Amino acid sequence: MEVLEITDLTVEGFGVAKQSGLVYFVKGIVAPGDVVRAVVTSQRKNYAEAELVELVQASPYRIEPICPHFSQCGGCQLQHIPYHEQLQWKSSFASQNLWKLARVKVDNVHVVPSDLLYGYRAK
Repeated sequence: MEVLEITDLTVEGFGVAKQSGLVYFVKGIVAPGDVVRAVVTSQRKNYAEAELVELVQASPYRIEPICPHFSQCGGCQLQHIPYHEQLQWKSSFASQNLWKLARVKVDNVHVVPSDLLYGYRAK
C-alpha cells in the first residue's frame, strides 16, 4: 500500500504520482493535488499501476460531481474537477502531445469552452 500525491492526469483520467524514482498511474476518481492511499496492481522497471483505496486528503481542485451515477458510469471522467481546471488540463495535454508527437511547441492551446456543461449528449 502506497500513500501518493497526485500531480497530473493521463488522457484516460488515471492519476499520475511520482515517488522514489517511480511513476505511478492510479486508477480511480482522483484529481491533481489529491493525496491517496493506493494498492499497486502491477509494477515494471520505471512505473507502477495502482488502484485507489482511499482518499487521504482531497485536492483544493476537487468538487462534488453533479451526476449521481458519476462513480459507476465512466461517461464523465472529469466531473469532480471544476470546469475551468478541466479546460486548463486539456490545453496542457494538447501542448504536451503536440510537442511529443510532432515537435511543435505551442505554450497555450486555446480550448473552446462549451456553453452546456451537462446534459448535452444525445442518447
